[in-house]
Amino acid sequence: MSLYQLSHRDTSLERISAVHPQILGILRTTSPTRLLAVSPEFYHDLIPSLYTDLSLTSTNVEGILHGLLDDSRQVRERKYAALECARCLQIADVRGLKGLARVFEENEERECLRLDDSTNSRDLEVGQLNLARGSPSPAGFHSGPFFPFIDTLYLPWALIQALTETIKDFPPIEDVPLELWGEVDGNGSDLDREDPANASLRCLGELATCGRLLARIIRCKTIEVQLGPAEDVTGYWNLDRTLQTLLGGFVADVATAGTSADGKSTCSPCCPKLRLNVQLPSRYEKVYIPHGLSMPATVHFIAPIPSLTVGVSNEALERFYTAREYAEVIRSHYDVHVSYLKPRDIFYHVQDVEEVMSELEYLRRHGKVVNDRLLRSEEQGGVLRQVDHEAKNDHV
Repeated sequence: MSLYQLSHRDTSLERISAVHPQILGILRTTSPTRLLAVSPEFYHDLIPSLYTDLSLTSTNVEGILHGLLDDSRQVRERKYAALECARCLQIADVRGLKGLARVFEENEERECLRLDDSTNSRDLEVGQLNLARGSPSPAGFHSGPFFPFIDTLYLPWALIQALTETIKDFPPIEDVPLELWGEVDGNGSDLDREDPANASLRCLGELATCGRLLARIIRCKTIEVQLGPAEDVTGYWNLDRTLQTLLGGFVADVATAGTSADGKSTCSPCCPKLRLNVQLPSRYEKVYIPHGLSMPATVHFIAPIPSLTVGVSNEALERFYTAREYAEVIRSHYDVHVSYLKPRDIFYHVQDVEEVMSELEYLRRHGKVVNDRLLRSEEQGGVLRQVDHEAKNDHV
């Protein structure tokens, strides 16, 4: 047998043609990225499923965004098209967040340079204006969000805690001299780097920048934030400030919403709903729900994690939070919430609205301050909502 015949026999797929579809089906499931380079058909078929649900971490953020900074227009456009397939996006850690912000900033700088190299002055003017507005650019240039069609942006508790840790030495807002606030938008280069408060100020400035960029990078319907369990957390106001700063860019877009001349409500394209998944700790006094929210929000209570309630039986865990304890948690939070200037709407989802409302009435009869909206039905403008057991994660 000739060498040609041997090599031809070894490389031909004819002998496995009967099982070839099954092999490709297995590869689609186990190693889909191996098939991307096989053909354009495989690439276009697999990309949507690969990018539908993404989690950005310190180890993969550069790989997922790879190609956005490429000099080839074809490579960039292919990556933009892939990112448009994403529907659920999680930012898992601080480096994932900062990596995303860094690539976006560098991409914008490069797009501006490409516009500067344009020989058409009209395209140059329109392109620069659109870059500033986040609107579509002339053909060949790209501005606007990397992820324009996200259903849910998920921010886990580990991320919130890690960000809060970086600003923990920054003093409470009321104790900050006015002249220092100008440094939040700068790089803090003139500050004493040995002072922990100044280090936290620089971190707060970086967080504010990430928050502004996040709203430009992502267009989403819902922002889902995991909170807790906060068993050993102190300094809740630091957590409040982290969330207020991180969501600041989205809040700015919410502020652009208003009423048009015909009386209809107008909304920014980046006006997401805020869902707070509150993981309940073993003691109801430790429940953390943020204050000073600048976005409308819904609160969903998640049952305590058994591993965190050592010595408590599963049966006891199921009834760990009584209706009265839920009433106390909601009453105390809402009392502070409405004390803010122009508080946003907030709704609390509970297992049994009538039972919690009955306990709230009991607390009022015994001298506790209970806001009227906590005692009204949904039809009357109340803020309690019945848990939808069929909805994802909507349970206690």
